[in-house]
Amino acid sequence: MNTYFNEIKAKPVNTVDGKILYKIPSGAMCGNGDLGVVFDNDENGNGLVIHISKCDFWKFTAGAHKDGGIKTVGNLLIKNVDLDSYNIKQYFDKGLLECKFGDVEIEFFVAPENLIYFEIKAPVTAEFPCVDIDMPSTCGSVNSKTEDDGVKCCVRKFEGDKIDIETGVAVCCKETASHEADGYRLARYCVSVATNFDDDKYAEKAADMLAACDYDADKLNTENKWQKFFSVSKVTLEDKVIESYYNSSLYHLAGCMGNREFPPGLFGNFVTDDFFPWAGDYHMNYNYEAPYYCVFSANHPELFDGYMAPINDMAENAAKFAKLFDLIQPNLTLVTLRRKGQAGDIHFLHVTENIIALKHLDIVGNGARAVQKDQRGVGLALVKIGRASFQIPQAFVNFFFHKSTSSKQ
Repeated sequence: MNTYFNEIKAKPVNTVDGKILYKIPSGAMCGNGDLGVVFDNDENGNGLVIHISKCDFWKFTAGAHKDGGIKTVGNLLIKNVDLDSYNIKQYFDKGLLECKFGDVEIEFFVAPENLIYFEIKAPVTAEFPCVDIDMPSTCGSVNSKTEDDGVKCCVRKFEGDKIDIETGVAVCCKETASHEADGYRLARYCVSVATNFDDDKYAEKAADMLAACDYDADKLNTENKWQKFFSVSKVTLEDKVIESYYNSSLYHLAGCMGNREFPPGLFGNFVTDDFFPWAGDYHMNYNYEAPYYCVFSANHPELFDGYMAPINDMAENAAKFAKLFDLIQPNLTLVTLRRKGQAGDIHFLHVTENIIALKHLDIVGNGARAVQKDQRGVGLALVKIGRASFQIPQAFVNFFFHKSTSSKQ
């Protein structure tokens, strides 16, 4: 049994009346650590809808979710494909999908350089599949689309006075090669994706990436990447089903943990529309920790590299909340540790005195409860963060922890 393999034999049913019912479709997923791709289908049966997302494309707005959070980049559309006969083979150790829909065959992979490649093979006697890209205009995004010399480019932006941090993404697509042989036509395509976090001139960057693409070279690079990845975490188990789950889990985890500045939120980078639960963002309870549970035991410490970026970005606002709730004291110091041979800092707050009581108690879990009152009559709560427990004002707990844990995520 090949435990780096999975086969999907039925098309996902996710969309009814234009609305996505299931946020994570049952179709194939693949990614390169920054780009995430989810296979779906047109609800009218006209072809494939392949959702594209990227770790760093968000709408940054203040407030409790509203319409902020991670957003979908757009969709790759492959029309004139019969999905009644549906088969996708996933090869995790190659980063490759081999698809067969009736008489149409598609090879598909996401290269490390944020390029999506696919090859379509179809009989010359049939209507050849039509390829297009589109972007949603939901949540107030500003979109544009151009086509020049066979290159289609779409741009999606969130900008304006109500946006805390402006974001933009460009997606470009072109047919790179085509020929006929033995009664079949074969056509190769490349899709490039770049955001303003990659380059201020992200639309130009996406176009340049497309101009420099190399299907065969990047296919080999993709396979080499995944071969190397699995070579350091290889296990051999008597139960091959469990072994296949292990390999599949690592594959999908690595598919959304390659952007060091934007590690995975609640749904990673496998988002299919703009309205994922809890905005698909970061929640500082077990949800933030969960993706990292296995990275060291699986011998993939590199997947931890993005852990601190959101926490460091939250530092300024965290200080404001602490001041608001009278938590800032002159005896709190920030201690910084650096992992030897690794880039990036690991920070933690060190309490030097007992103004905020630090207790090494393992009794709280993911919530907080009132335990006593301080000398001012302010209700205190015992809160566990990692292995440390803190007494902090109950008002702060009600404001922050309750919002993160009450939804039973």
